[in-house]
This record gives sequence, structure tokens and C-alpha cells, in this order.
Amino acid sequence: MNLRKETILFLVVLALAAWLALASEKSTKVPSASPAARALAAGATPIVVLADPKARTPSREIFREPTEAVPLPPTELPFPALEPLPIVAPPLPLGPQASAFHLLRMPGLAPTPHEFAAPAAENGGDAEAGNPTAPPAQDGGLSEEELNRRFDRIWLEGATPQYGHVLNPGKYALPASGPALEPIQFQYVNRKTGQPTGAAQALDGKRLTKLILADSLENKIARHRLQAGDGQGSVEGRLAFLEELIGHARRESWVWAEVEADAKALVEITKSEVGFAALLGAYRAQGDLGKELAVFDSLPETLADSAFRWREQAELEARLGLDLDAEEHLTRALGKAPTDPAAHHAMAAFLLARGRAAEALPHAEQAARSQSQAFSERQRQSFGEVLVAVQLALGRLADADLAITRIPGDAGRRNELRGAMEYARGTLEAAAGLFARAAEADESGAVRYALGATQLRLGQWNEAKQNLERARDLAPASRARALGALGLLYERTGHPDLALTNLNAAERSDPSDPWVLYLLGRQQRLLGRYDEALVTLRRALALRDDFAEACAEAALCFLGKAEPGVADAPDALARAVRYVDKLVELDASRSAFAPYVELQGYVLARVGETNRARRAFEGIAEKGSDFAKIGLAILDYRQKRSADARTALASLANHPSGAPATTSFARDLVDAIDDHANKEQVRDSFARPELGLWQNEGRLRPTIADERLSFHGASSEESFVRRKVRAGDFLRVEVSMRLLSELATTGFAGLRITNPQRAQDFTFEVGLRRLGGKLVPTVRAVDGQARDGNEAKDLFILEALEIDQRGVQDLAIELVPDADRGSKRAGLRLWWNGRVVHEVATLKGLSQGASFELATDLGVEGKPVQVVFDDYRLVRRKAVK
Repeated sequence: MNLRKETILFLVVLALAAWLALASEKSTKVPSASPAARALAAGATPIVVLADPKARTPSREIFREPTEAVPLPPTELPFPALEPLPIVAPPLPLGPQASAFHLLRMPGLAPTPHEFAAPAAENGGDAEAGNPTAPPAQDGGLSEEELNRRFDRIWLEGATPQYGHVLNPGKYALPASGPALEPIQFQYVNRKTGQPTGAAQALDGKRLTKLILADSLENKIARHRLQAGDGQGSVEGRLAFLEELIGHARRESWVWAEVEADAKALVEITKSEVGFAALLGAYRAQGDLGKELAVFDSLPETLADSAFRWREQAELEARLGLDLDAEEHLTRALGKAPTDPAAHHAMAAFLLARGRAAEALPHAEQAARSQSQAFSERQRQSFGEVLVAVQLALGRLADADLAITRIPGDAGRRNELRGAMEYARGTLEAAAGLFARAAEADESGAVRYALGATQLRLGQWNEAKQNLERARDLAPASRARALGALGLLYERTGHPDLALTNLNAAERSDPSDPWVLYLLGRQQRLLGRYDEALVTLRRALALRDDFAEACAEAALCFLGKAEPGVADAPDALARAVRYVDKLVELDASRSAFAPYVELQGYVLARVGETNRARRAFEGIAEKGSDFAKIGLAILDYRQKRSADARTALASLANHPSGAPATTSFARDLVDAIDDHANKEQVRDSFARPELGLWQNEGRLRPTIADERLSFHGASSEESFVRRKVRAGDFLRVEVSMRLLSELATTGFAGLRITNPQRAQDFTFEVGLRRLGGKLVPTVRAVDGQARDGNEAKDLFILEALEIDQRGVQDLAIELVPDADRGSKRAGLRLWWNGRVVHEVATLKGLSQGASFELATDLGVEGKPVQVVFDDYRLVRRKAVK
């Protein structure tokens, strides 16, 4: 008998559980999803989240009425503003590459407004005016500098110096001082006009005390040729002279013929790779690819398959972009001469130029070990410089510093190398001084660029602009980087249009420079052109996948695209996660930069990866990151540990030595938590057959079926159901609405809030209304002002809002407190499918704390009409007990 009773009791419990499960399943029925609404053409929608409009809780429980108020889920607490990420300062030719760009960080601060003076020529003045290097003209005639450049000068015993032309055929062999063994044939000129005065005269050479030939390029070339002499013993002098000639040829095109003649003479003199290297260098400097290629066909049999031939040919192929061929031939050169410093130097330079500094390092070290006198001092300098460049590229500053001390010869060149070292180290004043001295010794585009970049980092805007423009004009190799640095300069000084113009020009000048692409993408992001920026940044990362700062910019672009309410925001956030993960992974081995981890934690929190976000924040909160501490408190609050969150935030808010911005922000979050805790939600999913607390008005009585409130029938006047709330407690009301059929005859369907029977009454409604024979989305706002009876002026058609009229419409009205915290005034904001469609800042008939009642209505009108409402949600403040 006992067994039968237990069996019966078990069956009763089992049946009760089954009934509960069935009731729960029925109560969580979700209406069909509405198609995504297109975004409004209006500006950004403000984010005000009082309750999650999409979160659905069971509409009934066994021991609670559906209309009973329940606590709200945690509100969305905002994160502090992220600190602006740093910018990569202009990289130098001798300096860190992408994997070590953290050494070149500049603060990502707001621009410092600065106006540059227009060039003198633009102001109608003389661009050369005020040039202190130009000596004044003498009595309106030729200046002394011009006379010295154009004419020879002679000094005879007891006479003043005279200007003219020495006409002796062997004038370059005449002594610079003391008597000459032959007469001096001299043509005098007028010092004011430069014109000859009379016939040439034969002067007594024995009376000559001093002779200075005109400072012309022709005379310099002839004098050097005479000094260089002929034969094998003059090779070093000829090589030095050839290098000087090339420098002159870059300014005077007629000198290229002299360069070629001297280089060919060296080939005949040496009949070895020394001469052929000089000839190749001459053609390379001139940019004559045809003649350069022809040299390889003219090589003697002893050099046709030598290390020299393959390394030189590889250099040409590298310039033509034939990287596979170039690397193959450099490898062949090393196979021919495994210990050849020149071959190792060529391989190191090739790999370094392609961002493969780690691979270049052993080759650079092997080349730099050579102190063989078979190589000129300039070659050995080049071997040492490549080693320094490789070590700087890798960020190995101590090793680079040591390598500089071992480079032979030219102290001026070492100034440039040491300047690059100080630049990478961040000791910018020292770097600027070294670059200035290097520019005085030998001005080049690279040195001017380095000096301008240093001044840019120091905030010396005018000086930086002058040197960067000089670098842009001096050398094609410096042009792209100089334009990029000018773009950065203009961005830092508040000229975004000029910044973009220069960065676009830099990209056209060298579309394969990752730093230029990074800066261009960054500027496009700052201008809000996210899609363009992402295309540019992906190009930079395709060239250097270890470019962490470009990853950071791409992540910020996706964050910019992930505005609340945008259809593809979740996808943008997911992509942002991938970029911040890559960013932190790349940076972990070099600097573990806290702002990058803060960015990662923030993005992970945005996408709901709470555990990963917590781990990211915990790692840097221990190191003092206030952002991370606030982030951890926000995550605690999201996970319903409100007390822990509030305690942590209160500690930050009251910390005596805390940063003012942090303490203020933490205090605001504590206030937001306390304020939200005083709110509750009344939710009705109509999971019952009766209206309950709803009041029915109008001829058309609604029915409740399938857990929806339905108006079905015909009525020439409006019918509605009403719920009331104390005005001082009201925060937000929201409902889902759908038209099932007979769209052509529906006159109105929507949500309304009003304060009836008040002296300054108002009515706000949002919904579909028939106007001119067409059903359109509208809002109506009667705001408590005196009216003249023309209510049409209070009706607004939402022309920019495109909806599916047969889909589900989410309609909402919420309270908007006055921005002044001390004020009790308030207004209303109207929403449609998550978009703000209308707002009135303050209403005369509404104030916070008011004791009268507001009415919230779900209404329809039409002959016939079939409209259903579901998931009514009223958010209010808790009643004071």
C-alpha cells in the first residue's frame, strides 16, 4: 500500500513538472523577426539604454503575476575614453624598421595649432631676398663672388690683383705662387661689366707672385686630371676624382661625358674588376640602364662568371624589382667567393632593403670584419655602415653604438651615424646637433630629412618644414619619406587638408613604403573615411606583417565602423578583435605597451568576451593602469557583482592621489550604478486571456490570444488600451507592433504618451498613420504650448525612415532629463526600430519628481483594422517606501 501511494505521488510530481515545462515553453514564444531597417540619413544616434529591448524573460511564472515589476538587468556602463595611440615618427634610412618602430613613438596628442608664414615669393616679394650668403654687388657691378667664379686672378710685383683670362695652353701647370718660367698671356676684363679691355698682353712671368685660376667647374676638372696623372699608381686618386665628378654631374649634365671618359680610362688602366666597378657605378649614377647592361656583355673571360659579376648584376636586378633573380645571383656570388666581404655586404644590403634585417645580420657582420687593404677606405666604411643600419633596424642600439666606433675614416659621416643612433634612442637634442654638423660637412637629401624629422619630433615646426622641403627637393630617394613627414607635420599643426595632400603625394611617390601607407591610413581614419583607411592600412600590412602600429590603426577603424545601431557593427567588432589580438601579440616581445592592452581589453569587452577581457585588464591593472581597474569593475557589474564593482569604483573615486579624470569618472559610474539600482521594469507579454490592469477606451475592444494583444474589427474613431504611471517615476515605455492585414484601410496604429486633464497637457505618439491615401511612419508632438487648433503642424512624417510595414515595429518613448543636474525639467525622445526619430528637450507639462499620472496608450483606428501589440515594457523608478 505504501508503495502504491509513493507511486501515485511520483506520477503527480512528474505530471506537474511536465505542465510547468509546457507553460514555460509557451510563455517564451518569440514573434517573427522584423527585417533590418535601413539607417536614417540623420546624424549619429545618441546611446541611451535603460533596458535591453531585445532581451526576453519568461512572461509568466507560477507564483507571480505577469504585470509585477522586476529589477532591470545591469545597465551598460561606459568605459573611459581611450588615450590617443602614439604615432610612429619619421623613420630614417639608418634606423629601426617596422618590428622596432616602438623606438620611434610620438605622443598621439591633439594638434598644436600653428600658422606657417607663406614663402616670400607668394607674398609678391623676392624669394631670394634676405639671403645672408649673397654678398652685395660692388658699385652696381659684378660681385666679388661672381668675379672669382668667372675670371682668373694674378698678382704681379708691386701691383694690385687683376681679373681676366690666362690664355697659356699649359696654364694648369703654372705655379700658384712665385715666378713663372714663361710669359703669362693675359686678357684683362672690366670688373664692373666682365667685358674684355683691349688685346691680350704678354706679362713677364718672373714678376708673378700669385696665380688663382677661375673657380669654374671646367678648371676644377682640368686641375684634377693633371694631378691624377696616368698609370696604375694613380688608381686611388682617379677613383676619388671620379666620385667627385659624379657629384658635379648631378648639377651640370655636360659633366656626364667627362665621367664616362674617366671611368673608361680606369677600365683600360686596371683591366680588372676595379675599373669595371667604376664604369658600372658611373652608369648607375647616371641612370643609364642600357649602358649598364652592356658592361656585363663586355666583361673579360676572367670576370664573366665571377663573384664580382653576379653581385653587380644582382644589384641591377634588385633596382628593377627582379628580387628572385637578384637573390639567386647574390647566392651564386657567395658560392663563388664564400668569404668575399663585398658579396656579403651586397647580400646584407639587399635583405635589409626588403625588411629582412634579421637575415641580413650575419652577412653584415661578416662584411664588417674585413679590414683588408684590398678594399678602399670608402668601401670599408660602407661595410661598417651596413652593419650599423642592420642593428639599428633591429633596435639593437648598444651593438650599433659599438659598430660605429669601428668604422674607419670620415668623421663627418660618423656624425650622421651617431645622429641616427641618438634619434632611435630618443635623445633628440643631441641628434639634431649631429645632423646639423653632418649637413654642414656634406649636405644631402638624407641628412636634411633626418634633421627635419628630428625637429618635427622636437616641435620646432618652422625649422622642420624648411628642412623637410629641402630634403624633398634634393634627392628622389628622400622624396616619399619627406612628403610623409610633411604630412605628419601639417597634421600635428592643425592643417588636416595639407596633411592629406602631402600624404597622397608621398604614396604616389613610393606606393611600397609601409610607413607612408600607415600615415595615410591614419589620416583617412582621423577624417572618418574608415573604408579608405582600411584599404590603405591593409596594403601597409601586406608589405610588413610585423607592423604593430598599422594593426592598431586598423582596429580603430573597425571600432569607428561599429557604431551602435549600425547593421554590420557586430562584424566590425569581430574584425577589430582580430587586429588588436595581432597588435598585442606583435608588441608583447618588444615593449608590452599598456595602451595596446587597454585597447584589446576594451574591444573584447565590447564583443562580450568577458573572460578574455578580464585577463587582459588584470595583467596591466597590477602595473597601475586606471583604465584597466575601471574596466574590471565594469565587467564585475555586467556579471551582476554590483557590490564588488561599486566598491572598486568607490575606492578609485576616493583615492587621495588619484588622477582627477579617473576619480571623476569613477564617481560618475558609482552614481550611475546607484541610479540604475533605483529603477524597475513592468513587462507584459500578454500571456493571459484578460486585460488585467489595462483600461480599454473606444468602441473596439481588444482580445488577448497567442500571447499578443490584438485589435481586430472596424471603428471610425480611435480605440486604445491604457496603462498609467506616476510622472515622477516614468523613464521609458516600449512596445512591439505589427499590422497583420488590411493595410490599405488602417488609419493609425502606434504608441502614445500623454498627461490628460492637465493645464499644460501634451501628447506624443509614434506609429503608422494614413496621410493622403498612403500609410506612412509618423510622430506627433503636441508639446503643451498654446495651440491655435491646427494640429497638422504637430505631425511629422519620417521621410528618411524606410520600414517593412508588414514587419515588426519596435516603438519607444523615453524621458530625457535636463543636462543641468540641478534642474527638474525634462523632455521626451521618440524611437523607431532602435533609431531616434524625434526629440523635444524640455516640456512645460513634464518635470522630474511630478506627482500626477501619465498615460501610456496602445491605439488603433481604421475600417477594418487588424493590429497586434506584444512585449510591452515600462521602465520606472521604484516607488519610495
